[in-house]
Amino acid sequence: QRADTAYQWIAPTATQPVQRLTETYAEETTATEKAVTSDYTETRWYAPPGLVAETWGEAAGSNTRWSTVPGSGIVTTATFTFHDDGASEYDSKSAAGELPVLARAADDVPQYKTVPLVLTATADSSNAAVEPRIETVWGAEDMDDLTTVARRTFRDAQSPSVTILHRAMPLLQLYDVVTVTDPTRALDTAKGYVASIRLLLDSSTTGRLNQETVVVFPLSQFDPEAA
Repeated sequence: QRADTAYQWIAPTATQPVQRLTETYAEETTATEKAVTSDYTETRWYAPPGLVAETWGEAAGSNTRWSTVPGSGIVTTATFTFHDDGASEYDSKSAAGELPVLARAADDVPQYKTVPLVLTATADSSNAAVEPRIETVWGAEDMDDLTTVARRTFRDAQSPSVTILHRAMPLLQLYDVVTVTDPTRALDTAKGYVASIRLLLDSSTTGRLNQETVVVFPLSQFDPEAA
């Protein structure tokens, strides 16, 4: 998928709007369908100098999707058009033909291909069962990447943790590796990582800044490096 153009047509001033034209093209291929999609959007908004928030805006554009079943020779063209006054139109028709070939960028402009991957993972743990959760992982390049993310998710959710209240420690950061010794919790130099930090201000008496730190002791069976 590639964003083809995106630029400002008129410089923002107190009396003129800003216009952005965006074109996006995409290709999809599955075992049962091949498709090409073209998106065109024109947006305008008015923002007085010195203000970040827009005062009004409008948009118009269209989305066209050509799809075919491999080997059928029939292409279905579906077009959705929306206007800046809020009106919209939809049209769909099928005819013999081939999918359009998208224009390619120059060699120095990167091209991107998106392939959906699905991983179903189950954690073997003595903790209480939880409802299945669906998560989209952007940027994963293969099943190994998805497996690593799943193991990290299980590590955070299933590993034992403790919440410690102490004086504020400004240099302590998330995911720092720490050692905890607490006889009341049967912890003897237990090594873990900082999962969350919450600052607590005692504004009623001393004005002292305290800190609530959650430390997770990762279980070895969920080690992402062992995936």
